[in-house]
Amino acid sequence: MLQAVIMAGGIGSRLRPLTCDLPKPMARLCGRPNIEYILELLKEHNVTNAAVTVQYLPQRISERFDNVYCGINLTFVEETEPLGTAGSVKNASKYFAQPDNEETKKQKFLKFSDKSESESACCIVISGDAMCDFDLTAAYKRHCKSGAAATIIVKAVEDPREYGLVDVDESGNVRAFVEKPCFSQAVSNLANTGIYILSQQALTLIPSHQQYDFAKDLFPKLLSNGLRIATYEDKGYWCDIGDIESYRRCQQDMLMGKVRCRIVGVQDANGNIFKDSRPRGTYTIEPPVYIGSGVEIGEGAVINGMSVIDDGSIVGAGARVSGSVLLPDSYTGKGSTLSGAVICAGASAQQQAMLFENAVLGAGAVAGANSVIRQGVRVWANKHVEAGVTLRDNLQYGAGKNLCFEDNGLCGETGVELTPELAVRLGLALGSSIKEGRVGVGCTTDRAARVLTQALISGVLSAGCDALDFGAGFEAMFRFNLAFCGLKLGVFISGGETASLRLFTAGGLPATRAQERAIEGALQRGEYKRCNSSGFGEVSNLTGMRVLYENELIKYAPRGLFELGVAVKCANKDIETMLRQTLYRLGAHHDDAFTLQISPDGDTVSITHAGSGYLSHNKALAICCVTEFEQGCDVALPFDAPRIMDELAIRHGAEVKRYLSCPADNSDSNARELACVQLWSRDALMLSIKLLDYLINEGMTPIQLFTMLPEFDTASVMIKTGKNPAGILRELAKNGNRVEEQGIGEGVVLRDDRGVILVRPLKRGGGVKLVAEAFNSETAMELCESYEKLIKPFISY
Repeated sequence: MLQAVIMAGGIGSRLRPLTCDLPKPMARLCGRPNIEYILELLKEHNVTNAAVTVQYLPQRISERFDNVYCGINLTFVEETEPLGTAGSVKNASKYFAQPDNEETKKQKFLKFSDKSESESACCIVISGDAMCDFDLTAAYKRHCKSGAAATIIVKAVEDPREYGLVDVDESGNVRAFVEKPCFSQAVSNLANTGIYILSQQALTLIPSHQQYDFAKDLFPKLLSNGLRIATYEDKGYWCDIGDIESYRRCQQDMLMGKVRCRIVGVQDANGNIFKDSRPRGTYTIEPPVYIGSGVEIGEGAVINGMSVIDDGSIVGAGARVSGSVLLPDSYTGKGSTLSGAVICAGASAQQQAMLFENAVLGAGAVAGANSVIRQGVRVWANKHVEAGVTLRDNLQYGAGKNLCFEDNGLCGETGVELTPELAVRLGLALGSSIKEGRVGVGCTTDRAARVLTQALISGVLSAGCDALDFGAGFEAMFRFNLAFCGLKLGVFISGGETASLRLFTAGGLPATRAQERAIEGALQRGEYKRCNSSGFGEVSNLTGMRVLYENELIKYAPRGLFELGVAVKCANKDIETMLRQTLYRLGAHHDDAFTLQISPDGDTVSITHAGSGYLSHNKALAICCVTEFEQGCDVALPFDAPRIMDELAIRHGAEVKRYLSCPADNSDSNARELACVQLWSRDALMLSIKLLDYLINEGMTPIQLFTMLPEFDTASVMIKTGKNPAGILRELAKNGNRVEEQGIGEGVVLRDDRGVILVRPLKRGGGVKLVAEAFNSETAMELCESYEKLIKPFISY
């Protein structure tokens, strides 16, 4: 009576996401779990009792079987703590001692602490997650004849570097072991298959209830004690299903008849195997394939050879499946292409989706219509790849979506969505998108931003483009650096938990849509410029530009700010320190009564004064615009700047030229040209000093400064609208009092008795931003609320 221990505790980490919700021995091969083939092999060689060691998701194995399977009595032994390979076998083997114990027979699960240790006969140890058809009877006879303490079944392999190797003498006894060597140390091509026959003598040497391995502990101990370890070289089939490629290859070998095993179903004259009757319909099958029960195949679909279509799977019309594995209840949509892919249970590849070699769609995951999942990319269980997305990285966290520039640039969770690997590809796309010139790069001061920046620079250089590294700082200073150096393309990276990558063009202005599309397209297609050894770009360290920026700030108050008391507050201590020191250089002194509050990126400023109240950024900007209008100068402002600026300009015979945040054409070229030389309108530090200079030179008091403008205030809200807000804007433009402006702007501007409101779509769609402008903040908010109610009937989610 032969006894066996089946090691079935494997996690199968290299097979994930296939093994995210099932243990490795339960991975299906041509319609059945791998462990069933192993049990049938044991039955063929007269094994009558088997202990199955389980640890990872043990119920998934035990619930599949009764206490007896194909005539083998099964006992499931759960490890509640890691025991190692040999320790696990020792723990399981003791249950062979009392086959007549009725209580033991009734227990489906046994913990290692449930019984006291007892003696047991020699046993076969075999893995439940490797496929083989070895002659176990012949191996057992070899073991008995040799009188060895243990026998290892070995297999000659083509590439010995991937296996633990066994060096044997002329009698086939083990001399030494070497684990996954390079060729220089591969003195043998005999791989240790992990299938052993252990005598009672070997089992006794394994300590109980502690971690103990065969390769590291037991076998070296046997040899050091002078005990022999025999080998049996089998010529049969063996596949260690360690990764997705071997998982697919094993099933292809089964279909080609290379494995002596029983595939459930009926084989037709062409070598195709159908578990039930052939599915109805007009489609093409190129043999050999396996088709499970309840499978549906659409009109005109093509199932190429070496494919496995498991129970309940649906293949849509016109789909093409080649060398792929479709697990139970999976869905392959109309016109989709699967080439060497694995679609896990309940997963869906929607119409026109494409999955390439060794791509894996985890259980319940969805690959959206027209999405592309590249070679070797894995999508974890229940994740969703959006329609049209090309996925080049594993999707384990977050959502699979196309990288598109949004209002705040490319944004994502640091280390999850925005990773150094992605930053390298972004750098390649940036470097590939410009025919000549250099790319300016800067970042915030945190460690994550620095790492992402270095990765991005590597990509830029790899595309043969030079990079100017402005180092760590803040966005407003970075824009000055771009303008000063005359660069046409720059990237600023902000770190933190959510990272962002913002793209700028000449003058530090927001990039055009054409520039964004060129980079998005290169990323999506994976098409980048490649260089030879002499073609890589060079990086220049321009961190010293900080001094030039500080000198530029000084220029905004050429006569100084003597006797002015002012305080600076900013969450970004770099900005706070720089502006405070600049003000002191200009002759100002500290006074909390007059406080400048700067945003962390250096974009906006608000001012408070103990006796005068509060001045918002828009009002501070308006005052500085007035200083230009009074000199007969036009001013360039963003499209969403308050419309009162236009009224102030008209009063002085000047004009406000508005530029877009992401122009699709060059319709705002005049405004952009002017904005390139008016950095103060986009830089809170420059704006602050310009405002203070005006206060001093005009001999004004703070209260006079705060009250020099007509009363106005702004408010804004965001509204989700569904995918396409364009229809909403069209309805509003038809039914509202639209303010006519030259060209096509970003959104529509409407006016009523309470004020003006800009309805501006988000760059990526799916929502609009309402920016209201009225006599005071309360009225502006009322205006937002009323238009929000007006918009809601048009919203379709």
